[in-house]
Amino acid sequence: MDGAAPNANCPRCGYDQSGIIAAWADVCPLEGVCSECGLEIRWEEILSPKFAPPAWSFEHTPRPSASRFFRTHARATVVPSFWRGLRLEHGVVAQRLIMAMIAWIVMCHLMVSVVSGVRIYRQGSAALAKIPFPVVAPGSPAPTVRSGPVRRRPTPGFGFGPIPTRKQATDSLWSAVLQGTLWPYGVERITPASLGIIRFRSVVPRSFGELLFFAAMIPPGFLVLGDTFRKCRVRFVHLVRGTAYSLSLPAMAAVVCVLGASFIDEVPWTLVSLVCALWLCVYWVLFVRVYLRLTHAGWVAAAMLTISGLSTLILMVLLWITRMGGW
Repeated sequence: MDGAAPNANCPRCGYDQSGIIAAWADVCPLEGVCSECGLEIRWEEILSPKFAPPAWSFEHTPRPSASRFFRTHARATVVPSFWRGLRLEHGVVAQRLIMAMIAWIVMCHLMVSVVSGVRIYRQGSAALAKIPFPVVAPGSPAPTVRSGPVRRRPTPGFGFGPIPTRKQATDSLWSAVLQGTLWPYGVERITPASLGIIRFRSVVPRSFGELLFFAAMIPPGFLVLGDTFRKCRVRFVHLVRGTAYSLSLPAMAAVVCVLGASFIDEVPWTLVSLVCALWLCVYWVLFVRVYLRLTHAGWVAAAMLTISGLSTLILMVLLWITRMGGW
């Protein structure tokens, strides 16, 4: 081989391998070992243009598109074949990965906001139809509402209090819709008092929020294992790649469940959360073993998942104590 290759860096740690390549005289070996991190390298995979990134990769396409975005993340749900197709040797495009993570977050938030607003409006409209609004004859002054507590017969779904006018009730409904659309998260929501009490169950329950916390705590678990990653010289961009594609199944599951929540009341969020949690465990084990190719990959992945699992358990206990204490 004549001269050094234009990109002769170790795919895992980024160490320049041009010195080793320059020492080749008459024979070009097929394999080598990075002197910095110990990664076994097949020279053809970093020197030959035949080993380009896969054509389906949203990360590497010259012109990103929505169809390629969804196809790439759909492939990421089949973890073993995905990491065999997208390898360490394929350069990390961090900007695209950050773009993909932001896209998933914004997409899911908008869908939850819209579905929450629609459900609050439907429930509030049904409640409005049950309110015995006072009838005002043309030309008559609007009825006044006395201050202080006024007891009346309870209306289903409502508490005791003065009967509001139709305008007050309608304004309260739209206020509740606006609040639920801007921030659609929480266990339940109560509308303003002029519309009575309407309990609204959040589109996204606490169980899925705990799953998201579990997923978010896995990457920092890598950073806790500082000695392992310093020894193997794993670059931070590889962790960004792993984090970006770990959103694939949870995000797609959230999209499907939120769409389902616009048609049915009971969505099996708990079952979906358990399936996604198991998938995340498999995903990160294969990321460490197949993609990063670390020694003792099983122990590294187990330690990382244990850190995340304990953090999630602590959060669940704190939420339970808060709920039981009525804070």
